[in-house]
Amino acid sequence: MSRKNQHRGHSALVGLSWMQEYARRRGPEYAQEVAFNLGRAYHHVGMTHLAVPLYIEVLLRVERDSHAARGDTASSASNVVGKDLTLEAAHNLACLCSSHGNSKLASQIVRTYMRV
Repeated sequence: MSRKNQHRGHSALVGLSWMQEYARRRGPEYAQEVAFNLGRAYHHVGMTHLAVPLYIEVLLRVERDSHAARGDTASSASNVVGKDLTLEAAHNLACLCSSHGNSKLASQIVRTYMRV
């Protein structure tokens, strides 16, 4: 966001309301993508307390989908589409943890989710 914008708060509010509409229209099969994009938007405007739960949701969704693919739950992973955003969410979450002084948690996130 430009620092020359005299209405930064209003601009952020309009952008975030657009993101909520995007999330509503995208549908449940894109839930991981939506959670990541909303988390990134909150992260970008400095609302990290709202970004962290969304990044965690991305990471947990992958675990749920992998259980569903193995037949561990009644839901099906075949209705999940799009790119797996686990690495990106783990990286952003680890950066947030590290910047807030929790390097142990950041290291744990990297070890757990950032395997190639």
